[in-house]
Amino acid sequence: MVGVVDVDGIAEREGALGYWLDRAAWGRGYAFEAAHAVMRFAFEDVGLSQLRAGHAHDNPASGRVLARLGFSPLDTVQRFSRPRGENIMQRRYVLTSLPA
Repeated sequence: MVGVVDVDGIAEREGALGYWLDRAAWGRGYAFEAAHAVMRFAFEDVGLSQLRAGHAHDNPASGRVLARLGFSPLDTVQRFSRPRGENIMQRRYVLTSLPA
């Protein structure tokens, strides 16, 4: 296993896409490929109408993955990061349909 992609916080046909990959797997397209498959499942099989996602401000590579997946920037907020154990600035994104 090199990482995980999931959709959580599902309510009222909306959910939050998240992903984490081991550092050794970065830069190989795995995040895009796995997230795209999960997005298709979320929209087509589960019937979600919107996905949200975010990344730490100091992780622009994750933002590039979200942009390539078709997500649109929403805003930047301060929030607590459990993995880091500290507050971070998080850029948030939204997607309302699969890109063509």
